Amino acid sequence: MFVQSEKFIEAHADRYNGQAKEIDKLFESVVSIYGQESNQTTWRLCKMNLAMRGIDSSNVKWNNEGSFLNDAHPDLKADFVIANPPFNDSDWSGELLRTDGRWSFGVPPTGNANYAWIQHFLYHLNPQGIAGFVMHCSAASVKTGIEVEIRKKLIESGLVRCMVALPTQLFSNTTLPVHIWILSRKPDPRRKVVMIDAYDYGNLDAGTNQRSLSPDEIKAIAKPYLEWKRGILTEDSEIGLYRCVPYQEIIDNNYILSPNRYVKRIGRINFSPKECLSSNILASISQYSRGIHIAEQKLQTGEDFSNANLLKRLLSGSNISCEQIELSEVIESIISGEWGDGAPKKDTEPCIVLRGTDLPNVKLFNFAKTPVRYIKSAKVADKKVKVGDIIIEMSGGSKDQPTGRTAFITQELIDWFPYPILCSNFNKIIRPNTDKVIPLYLFLYFQLAYADGLTTRYENQPSGIKNLQLDELISTELIWLPDIREQQRILPILQDLFQLQTLMAASMQRYGEILNCLFEQLYKTNLRKDPEYKLGGGE
Repeated sequence: MFVQSEKFIEAHADRYNGQAKEIDKLFESVVSIYGQESNQTTWRLCKMNLAMRGIDSSNVKWNNEGSFLNDAHPDLKADFVIANPPFNDSDWSGELLRTDGRWSFGVPPTGNANYAWIQHFLYHLNPQGIAGFVMHCSAASVKTGIEVEIRKKLIESGLVRCMVALPTQLFSNTTLPVHIWILSRKPDPRRKVVMIDAYDYGNLDAGTNQRSLSPDEIKAIAKPYLEWKRGILTEDSEIGLYRCVPYQEIIDNNYILSPNRYVKRIGRINFSPKECLSSNILASISQYSRGIHIAEQKLQTGEDFSNANLLKRLLSGSNISCEQIELSEVIESIISGEWGDGAPKKDTEPCIVLRGTDLPNVKLFNFAKTPVRYIKSAKVADKKVKVGDIIIEMSGGSKDQPTGRTAFITQELIDWFPYPILCSNFNKIIRPNTDKVIPLYLFLYFQLAYADGLTTRYENQPSGIKNLQLDELISTELIWLPDIREQQRILPILQDLFQLQTLMAASMQRYGEILNCLFEQLYKTNLRKDPEYKLGGGE
């Protein structure tokens, strides 16, 4: 970061000292570097790096006690503070610093140093100073405890100038997306925060898992804030990049500072529901329904579940009132998967284990390659799926296929197998909170989010396998949700259609099995006359 400061001075030399001809002299004339580092190896590398560039490092101190316990520059009031502190540090000796003078906005929790670092940076600014630092995304959206109160005071004091959401895999020490916070000691009378959403910027470097931002992308990301700072920003928003958000709107959103809550995203071009779910599609649904009805009457195996006209009623219905809430609020629990053993062992039982590659086949009832695994009986009761659960893919994907595929658990699926169903350890089970959401509504939301590319924003790739950061997704994203009574009014239409889809798929799979079985019997016993062939199962 010190080296970047030198590059900044070099790029803006004429603004600071038009007479200077040598950047080293210019740098020394306008910049004094102060810093401290608790890791001696890191400190030595820093000193060496600065020395190689002719930057004075005499005020960069080795401080083995750390910035909190023994501040090496207790009286420093800086023009600029830049930092990349440890994220979510729980071992920062907070219990020894409850009365520290730096906590002017609130005493940070002992279990997390994020807001201790934020206040430490603010403490060292002069009255006109500005701090820019990297912080874990959770600091901007945590909703409970003293951290919310501290964030509230920062916002109400007018100190938050800009928030920048960066994409995954920019840093070598974490693959997670992060935020850049820009705070000022001088309150901004305009009482707005420049929210910049750069989640979709950057590209992975060839042959690596490291993402880089091009110079043009960096300029595009920085431009809204720089123009806002100079008072020359002509538009308050640009879809897909930034928005200048009034403090009151942030206050109304529980003081959350995550840019994606406020910046409108560029949507993909899709046909409207009325276009793609009318004439041809409705006609085919009616045709399938009539065919199933006739076939089931002949076989005496069921009844007609379809009512395609319900779809028209849903699309032509009145406006539905709803609110935006955090995804995590409609999820009761998230259950990890199991893989078990390929052969029986002591205290195990056979289970169907759904992998990521199986999820697209669930709606087709095509389980020819789905494995039976042997899982510890003590784990099965807690980990087996229930009706209404959603299985989501956590790891896998490919160059053109994101992670985040989902499958919905129906009674027909559970009844399909003689064994309990679990998910593999590369998937997870999302169990909806049925007091707030009808499970099918949440499943359809996840399907739409995947189709719109939302899950790609929460992927990282530390190795050759993509990983979905589900905790980040559900704690960051919002879902438009009618209240449960309104869901109960409108969802039966969608539930009937989903039930029709499910029964059609199950019926077609069963009819296919019967077809193949009958032909096998015909071919092997009546045509080829194979004396060793017997129809399996004694049927």
